[in-house]
Amino acid sequence: MQTFLMKLEGVWDILRYFGNPLVVIALRLGFLRVPLFLYRLAPTTGCYSMLARPTSNTMADLFVLREVFVTETYRDILPLLPKGPVRCVDVGGNIGSFSVWLKTRQGIKEGFCFE
Repeated sequence: MQTFLMKLEGVWDILRYFGNPLVVIALRLGFLRVPLFLYRLAPTTGCYSMLARPTSNTMADLFVLREVFVTETYRDILPLLPKGPVRCVDVGGNIGSFSVWLKTRQGIKEGFCFE
């Protein structure tokens, strides 16, 4: 039951915050197959466009986009950062979503993102 509720919450997030949610769901279910897809998100903190791989076996890129931009998993670090733009080294940065999120929430004066 817990797994079903988590999947339902994921679908709700896609319908609520993603541009073209029906296309995103079709990609997620495997009805459409493309190597890259431009995801457009509009959570309460801003608008984002991120190029990601919708065909990965685990849909990890879609999960990361939801985790970083919609649920804002990393927002607890913001009070720990100094005021103003920071220097960011994002090691294991996947598609760079954390760096993009940090740029919009805190500001980055110099950033390095590695995968």
